[in-house]
Amino acid sequence: FGNWQQMVGDQTGDDVFSGQDTGAQNSQDSYICIHCNEFIPSDEEWLLEHCQFCSSVGRSVDSWSKFSCFGCSFTSDKKYVMQNHIRKHTGKKPHKCGECDYSAKSLEALYYHTKTKGHQSQNKMKWARKNRNMMN
Repeated sequence: FGNWQQMVGDQTGDDVFSGQDTGAQNSQDSYICIHCNEFIPSDEEWLLEHCQFCSSVGRSVDSWSKFSCFGCSFTSDKKYVMQNHIRKHTGKKPHKCGECDYSAKSLEALYYHTKTKGHQSQNKMKWARKNRNMMN
């Protein structure tokens, strides 16, 4: 396996790299699943699909965990929770503040930023629009 960067939380609720090795990234183009050793393209949808359907993860029929992370032991029954989690491994922060250069991995972190920095006008509408879609 390659090396994962261990993730730690910062004061905004987002995650930052600590620089400590913990696991299994081989390049920016793909990742290696710790459960089945398959290479997975770095595209977020491919990663989510693998987290949901990896055949090497022992899922019982009555298990609440629909998704199992490809890079650690994290599990979730919600797609958006797993999506935010895998961004800890990929480092992606797709949610951009409309009023400064801040980016966040989750809408919750962007919302916190807008409240604490007073950037509520454009971002509040973006939050409401995406929050409705996220729960589907």
